[in-house]
Parts: sequence; C-alpha cells; structure tokens
Amino acid sequence: MVWELAHVHMDICKVALFQGKVAYQSKERSSFWELQQTKINAYVEEVLTPHFVQMIQFVQECEPLIEQSHTQLLARFRAKRTQIIRSFGAEWKRSIEAVNNEILQSFTNFKNGTIILQVSILVGGFFRAQIYQRT
Repeated sequence: MVWELAHVHMDICKVALFQGKVAYQSKERSSFWELQQTKINAYVEEVLTPHFVQMIQFVQECEPLIEQSHTQLLARFRAKRTQIIRSFGAEWKRSIEAVNNEILQSFTNFKNGTIILQVSILVGGFFRAQIYQRT
C-alpha cells in the first residue's frame, strides 16, 4: 500500500505541474484536471481505507441490496450498523487527525494537500451518511 500511495502521490504532483503549464481555458487543461481528480480519488481511497475499512465495506455490501430493494436481506446488517456507528463515534477524531497528518506530510504543496484533505473529508462524510441513511 505504501508503494501505491507513493505512486499515486507522484502522479498527482505531475498532473498538477503539467496543468500549470497549459493555457487556462484549453482542452488540455480540462483533461489534466480530470486526470488529477481521478488520481486524487484513488489516493483518498487508499488513505481512508485503513482508518474506515469497516464503514467502507459496510456501504459497499449494502448499496447493491438497497438498489435492488432487498429489505429482508438488509435486516441482517442492523446489528453490524450499530457496531460500526459506535466504533466510528469512538475513533473518528483520531482517524481524521491521522489522515490529515498523512496527507499534509505527503503533499507539502499547500494547495494540493488542502484539496486532497477536503476530498478525504467529503468521502469520509459520504460513507458515514450512507450508514445512517441505509439499512
């Protein structure tokens, strides 16, 4: 995982560098922006997974059942949901601080680090919201 994070980190930095070298309103800049977003999302997933693996797996398991309206199958996840919510309540602050530190150490460029941190918080919030809304 460390190698994957380093690889994605390099890709994000390269894309940011190239994006700064192209014209402001150009097709190339748009392409670089899209590539950068893809790389940031991959990095965020890698950074969040060790800290929120139970929550992420829970949402991934439940979403297909919700989309297919399998309410009876979802009932078996209620106890697990309660456990995940309790665990999240106890660990969220420490986990967010660890994610924050990792991102800011990896991305000394304040602009890139801030963008990635914002995406991380949004994605983490998305998974948390999914647990409260689903099942």
